[in-house]
Amino acid sequence: MHRAASRFAVAARDAEVSGDLAGVFAALSQVMDQCVVCHGDCRVH
Repeated sequence: MHRAASRFAVAARDAEVSGDLAGVFAALSQVMDQCVVCHGDCRVH
């Protein structure tokens, strides 16, 4: 989770200069994937 969040932060910072949002969205997707995994494991049935 923390690595994915760090990659997102770097991509967002880089996008401020380059204007390329594709990397930001890809990194955000990886963060969200981690959320889905954790929340799926903690689900009460």
